[in-house]
Amino acid sequence: SYKGRLGKHYTEQRRVNGKTTTVTKTRWFRVHGNIDIFFDDILVHASSKIGQQTLDKLQPFDTNKSQQYSSEFLHGFVATATERTGEEAWDYAKRIIDRKIREAILARYSYDVVDYLNVETACSKMTYKYLLLPLYIGHCHWKSKLYNFYVNGHNGKVTGKTPLSVLKVGIVVLVALVVVALIVLIFFGGK
Repeated sequence: SYKGRLGKHYTEQRRVNGKTTTVTKTRWFRVHGNIDIFFDDILVHASSKIGQQTLDKLQPFDTNKSQQYSSEFLHGFVATATERTGEEAWDYAKRIIDRKIREAILARYSYDVVDYLNVETACSKMTYKYLLLPLYIGHCHWKSKLYNFYVNGHNGKVTGKTPLSVLKVGIVVLVALVVVALIVLIFFGGK
């Protein structure tokens, strides 16, 4: 269940000392209700080798096709062990769930500002999985810097940091500006 107070901005014209000014005000309204959301497989990173943001960018993983672990899965690969306890992972998952519930509640309303939103969450029928995900980490050395990239072994999604050359980015921006200027000159310069 939830209770809160949201606000919607509106403007009024006021006349002060002969001058018209615009004043922004907020119309407050109370919200309350219940929301029921099913969460399946909230993935929580358990290794310092990969952060939660990176894991989120690589999703989805098809966890419904999980298999019993076998050391044969890792032949030729290196894996890291978990660095979180089950309790720590659950605490982190609860924060993710709370954030998603809050987002779902706020998506129901048209508002500009939140005064407060109190949410009471009750979880039921919880299950846990300890998974070894098909997630591959690669490295690229460029100009004495190490850049990591990550690949989802289920869907091929890739994320990571890439080396950027300030000079090359500047040249691309400059060329784009010249092209835009030429187009404007060609189409609008003769009129």
